This record gives sequence, C-alpha cells and structure tokens, in this order.
Amino acid sequence: MTRARRRACTPEGTGPGSAAALRTGRHLSAGDPVRQATGVFGLVNTAPGTAVPHEIIASGNELLRQVFGDAGRCTVSCIAATSLPFEIAVEMDAVFEIA
Repeated sequence: MTRARRRACTPEGTGPGSAAALRTGRHLSAGDPVRQATGVFGLVNTAPGTAVPHEIIASGNELLRQVFGDAGRCTVSCIAATSLPFEIAVEMDAVFEIA
C-alpha cells in the first residue's frame, strides 16, 4: 500500500475537504493504478462546539469516489481540532492500495 498525506489550505471557490482530497491525490502519479482506497482520516481546524468536521471530510471523500468510482469507497474518520500547524484548515490522510 502507498500512503499519501498532504496538508491543504482552502483554494478560492472550493471547499476545504475537496481541496484536501485533490492535494492528497497529487501524491499518486498518473501511472499508479489505484485498486482501492482503504481509508481516509481528517483533521479539521474548527472552533469549539462546531459540529461540521464530518461534513467537510465527507466532501473530500465524495470527491475520491467521483474520481475512482467504487475503488474510492473506504472508511472515513475525522477529528475537530482547535488548532492545526501552519494555520491550515484541513489535513487529510488517505491510504490507497495500488495494483
């Protein structure tokens, strides 16, 4: 398995979960055939009491499903954090099985 990890800031006009998924996918080269995404873990920089981290990470996971089809379906977990390094909005850790 190949592990891809990438920190992402929110680009103009996209959600932070989708942006993090796009940046995570950049670690895969065009020649890497993805057999299956096996898991996504996300950290979301949010204020205490905010209950939206799962929605943000779900948007990133949905993008993986759109790109890889059934191979993009995987387990998802997330945690809200009051502070992340480098003032980033979202960090996603995705694990892919490469054929």
